[in-house]
Amino acid sequence: MEACLLKFYNIHHLLKIGVENIELNHMLQYFLADKTSGNLDLTIKVGEIDSGSTFHRMGRFYLGKNELVEKRNFGSLRLKEMLGNTELNATTGYVRARPFVTLIESVIGLKLVAKSHALVHSSCISRDGEGYLICAWHGTGKTMVTLKLVKEKSLNFLSDDMTIINTSGQVYCFPKDVKLSLPHAKEFGLDGKVRLRLLVGELVTHIPVIRRRLEITHNIPITKIIKDSKIEKQCNLRKVVVLQRAEKEEIVEVDSNEITKRLTLLNEWERIFWVDRLFIPYAFSDQGFDLQELAEKERDILQQALRDVPCYEVRFRKYAYDQVAKLLMD
Repeated sequence: MEACLLKFYNIHHLLKIGVENIELNHMLQYFLADKTSGNLDLTIKVGEIDSGSTFHRMGRFYLGKNELVEKRNFGSLRLKEMLGNTELNATTGYVRARPFVTLIESVIGLKLVAKSHALVHSSCISRDGEGYLICAWHGTGKTMVTLKLVKEKSLNFLSDDMTIINTSGQVYCFPKDVKLSLPHAKEFGLDGKVRLRLLVGELVTHIPVIRRRLEITHNIPITKIIKDSKIEKQCNLRKVVVLQRAEKEEIVEVDSNEITKRLTLLNEWERIFWVDRLFIPYAFSDQGFDLQELAEKERDILQQALRDVPCYEVRFRKYAYDQVAKLLMD
């Protein structure tokens, strides 16, 4: 891993983040900032770990006051002050062995909840200041639908994977690089090298032993996929669309409480690896850190955000784009 100097990111003036010795531009490039004033909400560093004041051992974990250190054969991790100026440190070995970027996303998500915002796993596009949230289970076609709406209907782009939303129904962009598959590369005319790489990646998924250890992907900014695309910073939420494969193609209006439940479950699914392996052990060191309370607050944020927003389930057999385009453009 190449070392990099301390970089600063400011996520919509909600979170100030400092990063050292790990490259996160694929996730946070849009929020890159000059040195920010005031304290950082989150500091992420890869390198040697100072275990600090840890004193109580609990299996492979060492607990101190609002602090946890995990020690494994492949490396170590330290998490401190989840409810304050959070510090997340890991050794290079730990970063290589664990899905460290998903941990960063989970920490950001929980810290946003503490600030009455939710980071939901959905894409978002907009038109004339009105935002459309599209959520779906992995592999349902959310990315393809989102990108085609941007390209063919000239909608503005806010996000492909994660979107920030507050209690008043304001949505904020989180434009990570888009994770492409082979069909995306073909649809949007990406070059032969990218197609070959993704073809190899697709073949690997059919080899049981290798696919668990090797994932070949291609992540790229939206502006390099669709040259004239525009990223919108924020807008008002107008509609929510859930994609669902089904035998019968139809569009059904769904109660917002059901959509709240689904969005909450998607978030819990994304965090579950780290809830079991880190956040629950950390809670033993920090009396104020209550995962159940944070989950309930996240649900409340979504309920308030969606209370007056029309929600729809688009049921489709193979491709959802035409139905979604009709629903959003009418």
